[in-house]
Amino acid sequence: MAEAVAPAGRTEVARAWAEALTRIRAGDVPGTEHYISTLSPPQRAAIAAELPGHVTRNLGCAATPLLLAGAGCLSEPAEVASWLFKPELQPDRAEPPRKDKRSCPERTESRRLLALLRRRPPQWQADVARHITSRLRLPELRHWEVAAELTRETGIQPPGDHAFIVGWLRSLRSSPPGSPANDPLSAAYAPHLLDFDGLTHADLWLLVGAATRLVEDGLLTRTSVLETLLHKLTQESSSAPARPINARSARPHAGASARFTHPISGPMAATGRIERQPRFGERPTPCEATDPRAGRLTSAHLVGLHDRLNLTLDEAAPHAPDYVRLLSIGPLAVAVMALSQLWRLEEAGHLTEGLFAEALHALTYRPEKKLLRAAVEWADEAALRDASRTDVILASLTPVLTQDTPALRERAARLAMRLAAQPGPRERAATRQATAHQATDLRERLPPVTPL
Repeated sequence: MAEAVAPAGRTEVARAWAEALTRIRAGDVPGTEHYISTLSPPQRAAIAAELPGHVTRNLGCAATPLLLAGAGCLSEPAEVASWLFKPELQPDRAEPPRKDKRSCPERTESRRLLALLRRRPPQWQADVARHITSRLRLPELRHWEVAAELTRETGIQPPGDHAFIVGWLRSLRSSPPGSPANDPLSAAYAPHLLDFDGLTHADLWLLVGAATRLVEDGLLTRTSVLETLLHKLTQESSSAPARPINARSARPHAGASARFTHPISGPMAATGRIERQPRFGERPTPCEATDPRAGRLTSAHLVGLHDRLNLTLDEAAPHAPDYVRLLSIGPLAVAVMALSQLWRLEEAGHLTEGLFAEALHALTYRPEKKLLRAAVEWADEAALRDASRTDVILASLTPVLTQDTPALRERAARLAMRLAAQPGPRERAATRQATAHQATDLRERLPPVTPL
C-alpha cells in the first residue's frame, strides 16, 4: 500500500509547483496567497526549490505573487528576509496614492505577507522579525510593518535600530487616537523618546510630534517631558559659543542636574545600537559625517515641543528659575520662549520679586534689540502693576540707556525719568538721582524720534 501511495505523493508535490507557477505568471495575488496557505511541508519545499530560478528583471505583475510564494514556502528565517528584500520583487508603485491609506499597495502587501508568516511557529516568526529589522533602510523602510507586527505578536524585545524606530515614529501619525497606549513598541520607546540620537532632521520633527501624541495618550507625563526638554535646552544653550553677558545673569540654577543620561536601559542598551550613528544608506551625508551632534534634538525642536505642550501657569511656575537661566544663556528663540513664560507668570503674580529682578537684569544685558525692546515694555508694565519695583527696574535700565538705537534709548530714558521722579526709600535716592540725571542728559542730546 505504501509503495502505491509514494508515487502519488511525488506526483502531488510536482504538481504543486505547476499550480503555483500558473497563478504567479497570471499575477493572481489573492489566488497565490490562498494556494500557498493550503500546501503541505513537502509541497512548500518543492516550490521553494524552484523559486530562485524564476527571479528575473521586469517581472511586472508576477513580482508580488513571487514575493508571497517565497514568504510562504522558504524554510529558514534568514532566507525569507533575504527574499523579501530582493530588488527584482519590488512591486510597481507607479499608481497614484489613494485617499484611503488602509487600501494602499504597501498595506495590502503587508497583510498578505503576515497571513502567510503567521502560519509558522512563534520562534520562527520572531527570527524573521529580527532578520527583517536588520535589513531596514531609510528612507523607504520597506516591510517595516511586517517586522513591527511580528515583534509585537511574538513579544520579543523591541529593537534599538534607528531605522526601526523611525518607522515607529512614522506609524504614530496614522494610528487612531488612543492606540499607542496598547502598543508594546510605544511602551518600550516612549520613556526614552527625547534621548534618541542619530535621526535625520526630518525625523526629529517626527519625534517632536510623537512626544506630543504620547503625552495626549498618557504614555508620557507632561511633567517628565517638560523637565527633560528644559534640561536639554539648558545643556544646548550652555554648549553654544559664548557671548558677552553680565556674570550675574549667567549664574547656574542650583536645581539643575544631569538627568536622562542613558538613552536606552536594559537589553537595548547592551546592543549599543541607539548610541552609534545610524545607516541611512550606503554612505553618511556630509553633515552626518562631520558633525558629531547630527541627529540630536536642537533648541528649535525643543522650543517647538514646549510650545505644543501649551503649559498652564501652575505647570510653568515651578520652572521659573530654569526660564530665568535660559533667558540669560539661551539663543534668541529660547530666550523669547523663556521671556514669554516669565512675563505671563509675573502678570499673574506667580513670579517672586527676586526672580523678577534677576530676569529683568538678565534681559537688559542681552545684545538682541528685539529682547531689549521687550525688556523696556515689560519693565513699564511691571512698574504699573507694582510701584515697589521702581528701584529694581531703574537699576536694570542702565544698560539700555547706552544702546546705539535712538528709539530704544529714547523709550528707556522716558521710562527712567518717570520712575526716578517717584518717591522712594532714602537708601536708593542716589541710584534714582544718578539714573534720572543720565536719562535727562540723554534725552537732551537725542534728536526727536518716533516712539517704538
